[in-house]
Amino acid sequence: MPITASPTIYAAAAVAAYLVLASLVLSDRMAWLIPSPAGRAFAFVLLCLIPILDEVYGNIANLIFVGGIGLAMLVMSGDPRTRGGTVAEIVTVLVLGLSGPLSVMFAPFFIHRWFRNGRTRHSLLVLATATVTAIVQLAVYLNSTRSGTEGSGSIGILVRTAGYRVGGGWLYGTDDIIVVDGMHRWVQVNTMLWILAVGVVTLYALPKVAVAAWTLFTVLLVAPTMAYGDVFLSGGLILQRHLITPTAIALVLLVAVAFQPHARQWIRSIAIGCLLLGAGAVVSSFPLYAHETEPQMDRVQACLNSDAPRCTVPGHPKGWTTTLNG
Repeated sequence: MPITASPTIYAAAAVAAYLVLASLVLSDRMAWLIPSPAGRAFAFVLLCLIPILDEVYGNIANLIFVGGIGLAMLVMSGDPRTRGGTVAEIVTVLVLGLSGPLSVMFAPFFIHRWFRNGRTRHSLLVLATATVTAIVQLAVYLNSTRSGTEGSGSIGILVRTAGYRVGGGWLYGTDDIIVVDGMHRWVQVNTMLWILAVGVVTLYALPKVAVAAWTLFTVLLVAPTMAYGDVFLSGGLILQRHLITPTAIALVLLVAVAFQPHARQWIRSIAIGCLLLGAGAVVSSFPLYAHETEPQMDRVQACLNSDAPRCTVPGHPKGWTTTLNG
């Protein structure tokens, strides 16, 4: 296979992985939360159309954050009914848990799943698997020397991140209007009202589910908020990778309320309204735009085909090069 095909294969593999993880919401194991197959299909479509996917969609390097969506869906799932399903879930939790530090934050919520599913043997095994991966990831983190984050987070920044970045991401996508400096007051109000409405509606309609889900939502935002501080609020494109799972949780909860047959009609209407308010951002962020500088893979292929002991190929951004040794 020619190396010129590698960018396409890379992007296709990353997109496929995202779709597979998002498709977990389609499972009938989510029927206890979203009884209608149409509702689960709608949730899947929304997960595929989250406006703030620029950083992670089609990017294998950020699949550890996309894996958060998969872990969130598994935390919300019932137990599988087949032996193949049980094995597949254990393997999935193991792979996703070892792929990044998110497992440290997710592990306690598998305890909630264990109780919710009737303290079954399988949910206990899933909990044990998640716990092992969390211990491994925590050990790696504690022995690492990574530094460079701001470390100036606060509760105020956490609240604004939930409103401006999660709520703002759904309402306005990556529009620069989300930048805090010079932000219009009505945009601040809109984003905070949206996240507040989502919280109130879901907690009212699904209290037992929503309390755990919103706790997970908060935990997932606390770590990056404390690490990056005000950087989190510096623009709509910044650190999106930390926002996709909290956004996915909020959307799935809204869909659950909207398709809940026993919920009051006015509650369902508010949930539907909160979802529809994101239509503009979804539509505006849907088109894909080619990068202004295309990768010169033909030159890389020519380099590989040559007999030269070494050749250098210009890259992106300008001034970067790739040197290949024969």
